[in-house]
Amino acid sequence: DPELSKATASMLRDPLITAGASDGGAHLLSLIGVDFTTRLISEWAPDVLPLETAVAKLTGIPAARHGLEGRGVIREGACADLVLIDPARLRVGATRLVRDFPAGSARLVIDAEGYVATFVNGVPLYEAGHTSGALPGQVLRPA
Repeated sequence: DPELSKATASMLRDPLITAGASDGGAHLLSLIGVDFTTRLISEWAPDVLPLETAVAKLTGIPAARHGLEGRGVIREGACADLVLIDPARLRVGATRLVRDFPAGSARLVIDAEGYVATFVNGVPLYEAGHTSGALPGQVLRPA
């Protein structure tokens, strides 16, 4: 629908709009929204938003709004939390039902392609489709 696309593009460009989708896990069988980050970059950048703006809406802007200093930016003294993507391969994958909760309960999962590596505090967590098992993260509290 062209009108819906126009309205979405207008909202995405608005500096007051934060990119995101979450219901805190309340609707795991019917709505997940975990694909919004991949969709924002792969479907809306750079035509609607410059890539840098899309990334800022996912990182630095929310971190600043929540008082998380040293997060969401790349600069000296900031935490080395980085995601390396291959923009040519970045896309949302299939939605599937998995039964990995206690008592065989199910949830929806959406796969993604094009994520090359993830680093938290400079430590690799994910590279070339494999997790490292490292747990370098920490609970964050606003300043």
